Amino acid sequence: TTQAILEQHCFSVNIPTSEQLVPVDYCGITSGNHADKSEIFPTFFGKTGAPMPENFALNIECSLVDVLDYDGNDKIFVGNIEGIYADEVYLTEDSSHLSG
Repeated sequence: TTQAILEQHCFSVNIPTSEQLVPVDYCGITSGNHADKSEIFPTFFGKTGAPMPENFALNIECSLVDVLDYDGNDKIFVGNIEGIYADEVYLTEDSSHLSG
């Protein structure tokens, strides 16, 4: 959530598999203010403490660098990549440097 990112100064960017489309869509269209979505995907935590969903194709852990605030309504988070965690099934010889 925005509040958690601002308090903890970290966040993650996550790329699901196609099999995870339905629960990911639910998370995207359902407000955390109206439903507890914390149990939908098991999570793990990186070195920054950023929560990341297990079994996703790719998780990128970031520390918060800046917050761009637009009219008090929309925020863009700028982060520094601290770790990349990729499922081995998606790695090739050229991308082996991505493992966390």
